[in-house]
Amino acid sequence: MSRIGKELQQHIISRSSLLLAAIMFVTPLQKFITLSRVQHYGICLFVAGIGHVLELVWSWRSLKRWGRLGLLATGTYMAAVGITFYSNPNLDLREGMATVAQSETTRITGWRFSLAAIFVLIIWTMWMKEEASVREKAPRHSDDKQP
Repeated sequence: MSRIGKELQQHIISRSSLLLAAIMFVTPLQKFITLSRVQHYGICLFVAGIGHVLELVWSWRSLKRWGRLGLLATGTYMAAVGITFYSNPNLDLREGMATVAQSETTRITGWRFSLAAIFVLIIWTMWMKEEASVREKAPRHSDDKQP
């Protein structure tokens, strides 16, 4: 199997969940059930997050420490954002007249998730460094030579 085929085969569950979330995103769910725009986004993010957690469970043995933490942090982050969006439809300030408390909740929630995203970014950076060091240590095959 080619190198590209092997790379595409990795993380197939999380990629499939992202595809499913994208399909759900473009599907107008509001025509079938009563949802706000933010709740619709929340469902999509939750599906993508659960896919990352399922990928973690499925490929636990083949991942190293930072890979496990990366999938766990990403799945937990996306699922948490999805649950927050779904349970708080008033986060959409364009939905109606927002009270001061709703505006403050939206601002605080945004800051919390922004800081959490930095944490996830640091974990992914460490995962990429770990993968690079594994590739450097692995012996090169004759068919993997680059021109």
